[in-house]
Amino acid sequence: MLTVVVYKKDARTKTGERMSFKEDYDTEDLKGLDSTMRYTFPSKKGYRYEIHRTMVKRRNLMTGVEYEERFDTDFAASPSSEAYWSM
Repeated sequence: MLTVVVYKKDARTKTGERMSFKEDYDTEDLKGLDSTMRYTFPSKKGYRYEIHRTMVKRRNLMTGVEYEERFDTDFAASPSSEAYWSM
C-alpha cells in the first residue's frame, strides 16, 4: 500500500507550499503510480508530490516488539518514542 501526498506552491503560507491532496492507493506498483502522479500533478504548474509506503515497521521502546504504524504518525503518539512513554 502506498500513500501520495501532493503539495502546491503557495506564497501566502510560511513554508511556501500547501498540501493539496493526500490519498492511499492499494498497489505496490511504484513506477506506475509515479508516472500517473507526474502526469496528473505536473511540476511546471507548481506541484510537488511524495510517495510513501503507508505502513512502516517500528520497534516498541518498552517491550522491543516490532509493529507497523502509518508513516505520518506523530512522534508523541508513537510507542517507539520516549515522548509517548513519558506522558
